Amino acid sequence: MPNAEMSIEMKLIVHSMANAVLTLTFVTTLAATGCAVRYYDADHRDYHRWDGDEDRAYHDYWNQRHPREEYRDFNRLDGDQQRDYWNWRHGHPDASKGDSGHEGRGDDRNGGRGDDRDRH
Repeated sequence: MPNAEMSIEMKLIVHSMANAVLTLTFVTTLAATGCAVRYYDADHRDYHRWDGDEDRAYHDYWNQRHPREEYRDFNRLDGDQQRDYWNWRHGHPDASKGDSGHEGRGDDRNGGRGDDRDRH
């Protein structure tokens, strides 16, 4: 009977180790790729990476355009309101410490490549 108990204990250890390895792999992947979300701006046909700079720019936009309204996260806006932000954003490229947050237009912001690949 001791062999059966050892087998159960061994299975628990292996199961725990497998969970630890999977969790570590997931966390490492997130750290390597970053957690930034990309939004496609259909009117301007480009991508915007939502990072700290874009968040600062959005706060500037909200304070300018909606000074008397309670703050709302970008992802809670409807499509028209999001388009209004991207239109404002294209007119204020310096709203986030000199980086416009644009991607995928084939200009010097992405090294001249006219593609939509994620770059981190």
